[in-house]
Amino acid sequence: LLPLIFGWEMVFARSYEHLLEDLSITQPTIMLAVPRVFEKIYHNLLEHLEQEGFIAKTLFKWAINSFHHYDEKIQQNLAPDYNLKTSF
Repeated sequence: LLPLIFGWEMVFARSYEHLLEDLSITQPTIMLAVPRVFEKIYHNLLEHLEQEGFIAKTLFKWAINSFHHYDEKIQQNLAPDYNLKTSF
């Protein structure tokens, strides 16, 4: 109902097979979807990351580790710290 309440434009993928192509065309700011859609995006990202260089891989690993650290604090009902010393 959020798109209806706030007047956001709603865009639907043609099919699951065309999902990534449709996302690149529409370039959404906010995306509501079922978990399987996010899994497809994540696995596609991992495939493309294999072709990238050391810096891209290192930054991605840092981002994932930072998220896990943040999520761990949230799950323990603790305030997450924003310490950038998260290991690579």
